[in-house]
This record gives sequence, C-alpha cells and structure tokens, in this order.
Amino acid sequence: MVASILRFLSKAWRHWARRPPWPARTVILPGPAISIIIRLSPSDQILVVFGNIESSHISVTSNEHGVNGTETTLSVVTPAFDCPTCKVLHGMGRVDIVVSLSADRSVSVSTPYTFWSPPQISRAQFDAIGISIQVQFDSETNRAGMSGLTNDCAFVLSAASLSGLGERVECIWKADDALSINFQPGGGSTILPGDRISILPGVLQSKNKLSGFSEAGASILGPEFPEAPS
Repeated sequence: MVASILRFLSKAWRHWARRPPWPARTVILPGPAISIIIRLSPSDQILVVFGNIESSHISVTSNEHGVNGTETTLSVVTPAFDCPTCKVLHGMGRVDIVVSLSADRSVSVSTPYTFWSPPQISRAQFDAIGISIQVQFDSETNRAGMSGLTNDCAFVLSAASLSGLGERVECIWKADDALSINFQPGGGSTILPGDRISILPGVLQSKNKLSGFSEAGASILGPEFPEAPS
C-alpha cells in the first residue's frame, strides 16, 4: 500500500500520491470544500473511493490557515489495485477517485486517478541460436537505474537467476521495456528453456517511478525458430 495526501482547500482540493523519495503527484479535485469536524474521526465522516475500492484509513495530519483560508491535510492509505474488475494496460489502471461525506454521498468531488503497477515480464525467450535471452516487459521501466554504461546483470536479476547464467554475462537494455541477457562463449551457462528468470527485488519500477518495485518472474521459452550456431 502507498501513503497519499488529500489537501482540502477553500476553492479546490489537491491529491498527492506520495511515494518517497520521488516527487508527489498532484491532481486537482474541483468543487466546493466539504466541511469536517476536526475533533471527530475523519474515517467516520469522509469516504475516499478509488474506482470501487474504498480506502481503509483516513487521518488528519495538519490543520492550518493558508493564503486561501483554512487548509486541512488528510492522510489516506491508497488501496492495492488488485480487484477482480481492475483493468491494467501498459502498467496503468485508470479509475475515478471520489471523496464524499459518509452521511450524504451526494456531497462529493471526483477526478480521474491513475494507478501504476510494477512492471511484469510478458515474455522471456532464448534467441534462435541460444546465446541470449530476450526479456519483454508489459510496460516501460526505469531500467533498474542502469545507465547505458552499465551491463552488470547483478543490478537487475535475482541471485537465483544469476547462478545459472555463467560468467561474464551481460544485461543490455534495448528499450525501456526490453532487456537482452547475453551469454559469453565459454562462460559456463547452465540455464535451459523452462527454467525461471526473476527480477532483483527493490530496483525495477515503472519509467516514471510511480509504481511499486517489481518482483516479476517468468519461465524461459525455447527459441521460436532454432538455428545451429555458425
């Protein structure tokens, strides 16, 4: 789950999905501010719903006067985007976020909201002559923070995956959603079709760094059209 911030203003509300240490996202929620009683529990007064998933916790984190009047900041737990009706395309799931009074849901404001899911492996397959594995992800990634000068597979693959790749193996990003794992002659690779490749936890995210970290894995397919090495 990801911590978020809802800021109530006199003329508009702002919504931050905060995933430290990355910058906050800001979404304007147009409409009149909804009055709440600070001394009472916000969870008893306000509903925050992402699509059809209700946030499980709302709490007041500050109440202060700003240039536009009183500003009340609420902390909200963003629910996991794993409901049966949730649809994700290219790592994105778009829903409406609706903030309303518990006692009268007709008093509400809403705006589109985008969930970002961790990148998943859509396909991992040996090339035609078996000297590389081509890994395709379902969305653009941050390339595990690897620069164009870095090809060490230890930056992106799990220790279990590395153990079967042999020596001097290289991991080269061909695109934000495509990784090539290249074996070296005489490197002693033992990995075979049907074995599993997995991502090192805590390094791979969506390209905009707004998703959680990926722990994706997939079984490796054999070459689609095998060829003998020349």
